Amino acid sequence: MKKRRPTRRIHNIAIPMTPIIDIVFLLLIYFMLASNFIQEQQFSVDLPESSKGVAKAETALVVVVSKAGSLILNGKKTDLEGLKGLLLSRPPKSREEGLEIRAHRQAPIQFIISIMDTARQAGIKKVMITTQRKN
Repeated sequence: MKKRRPTRRIHNIAIPMTPIIDIVFLLLIYFMLASNFIQEQQFSVDLPESSKGVAKAETALVVVVSKAGSLILNGKKTDLEGLKGLLLSRPPKSREEGLEIRAHRQAPIQFIISIMDTARQAGIKKVMITTQRKN
């Protein structure tokens, strides 16, 4: 007599995909919420140096001025004409805190003075120019 080989039973093992997809989506949502996608500046600004600077608290309104004269108000790119409208659209409380100007060290001084005049016309009384401390 011939010996029979034992037959093996083949089981269909299926990995449930629904829980895996749920976990992947939850991880994706978590990382999207935990990440910071907002860019404060769209160009780098080399601030002028000062040895007598005094540290101040952050203000609600920050204007960044590039070397070429481009403007960004709180992350929104604008020009000098649009700056006044953007400043007037801000709530009165943020205008009372003042305006901080972060200008590149080689930005035209006349342009910075024009920004200061525009801020005064929009009702902003305090205007500060940011510098970096000399080492």
